[in-house]
Amino acid sequence: MASIILPRISSSNAPSILDTLLSNFPSSEASQPKRRKLAEAILKTLRTTQAPTSHSNALITRIIQDLPRYSKLQLSKLIDFCLNSLRVNDDELFAWREILPIALQILEEEKYINYRGNEVTGPEFKSLIIQSICNQPWELGTLTSLAKMFGEIRMEKNDHGLVLRALCDKLPEVDHQEVPPLVHQILRMSDTVDGRLVIGVLQKYFTSLYEKIDPESPETVESIAQLNLKEVQDTESTVLYHIRQSALLNHSSLKDFVKNLKNVTNAPEFILEPFPMSVLLLLSDIYTEQIFEIIKHALVRKIQDDERRRGSFWIKTILPDSLDVMEIMGRIIENSNKDRHLVLKGLLDLAFVLMETGKAKDGEENLLHEVGVKILQKLVKKRHEVGPTVLQNLTDKIIAGGTAISHYV
Repeated sequence: MASIILPRISSSNAPSILDTLLSNFPSSEASQPKRRKLAEAILKTLRTTQAPTSHSNALITRIIQDLPRYSKLQLSKLIDFCLNSLRVNDDELFAWREILPIALQILEEEKYINYRGNEVTGPEFKSLIIQSICNQPWELGTLTSLAKMFGEIRMEKNDHGLVLRALCDKLPEVDHQEVPPLVHQILRMSDTVDGRLVIGVLQKYFTSLYEKIDPESPETVESIAQLNLKEVQDTESTVLYHIRQSALLNHSSLKDFVKNLKNVTNAPEFILEPFPMSVLLLLSDIYTEQIFEIIKHALVRKIQDDERRRGSFWIKTILPDSLDVMEIMGRIIENSNKDRHLVLKGLLDLAFVLMETGKAKDGEENLLHEVGVKILQKLVKKRHEVGPTVLQNLTDKIIAGGTAISHYV
């Protein structure tokens, strides 16, 4: 049967030929190896055939439709074929991305499967395959497809955590242009993605990128080989967009991320960093009260830590170094281009929340109020377009009157 379709693999009627062959394929046990070998021969041929992607996808889809007719043995052998293709990275179509989730779903229902000489249950077999994939050395060009594939596989909590850590471990090596689609697929993997892990990795990634930028490098054709500020800002903005979209889709991972931050406000060095802060400000219109409370508590702890550093050399040596609060706010403002108006709006709202804590009284300090005032000053200075909004908000609050009027004048 391979001799019928392989010479015609590039012809427009190849999908219909394959459909006819598979529909009339004998269902006997003896024909099972031939069914699998035909599929593998087609997949191998497609790797070297200059056929339109839609044409190749039609053939792969028809092979997938035939998988429920495979025996356990032949289906596990096809999985081995896909794993080898992934390992050697010889398939630009990434057919394994489409085949593995369906094949594993089918075998998960089996009571027992032979895996390397041992009998395991269907769910155990699936878990072992996931672990095997995670233990392979991944080519960077396959990461987004891998994340997409894992998103199609129903995974136990432990397997999900293993996959997420494996992807996050590779993320620092990824070219900045490939990061947004990878993050998009990671966020789609499950409603229970560890948001703190992902955002922590992205914070380190973007910190590293910004440090590599030559501030004197002009953004011209001559400097195209160099990393420039606009490229990094655009990449970060796209990643932030995907994070917001995930939150709007009500993914519990970001709800849990915000919820869990309440438990780490005593570690402000995680929250008060440009990327996590940008995420929080971006989502502040969705989780308003929680987010501003988290930031306020983190700022209070940061202020307390700074005071303790100044009062004790020993404490200074054991507390982690962190950025100056206003330096962090300045970086957020600088990097929030036109695509990040919601971040700036969140920062503006935060400034007023901090100012509402009240002015300092005689003999007392209210550094939160002071931070709020400084944020407004920086916003107006660096982003002239927010000036009218600041004035309107101040006017509204002053007109509203009450005892709180002194907070804003």
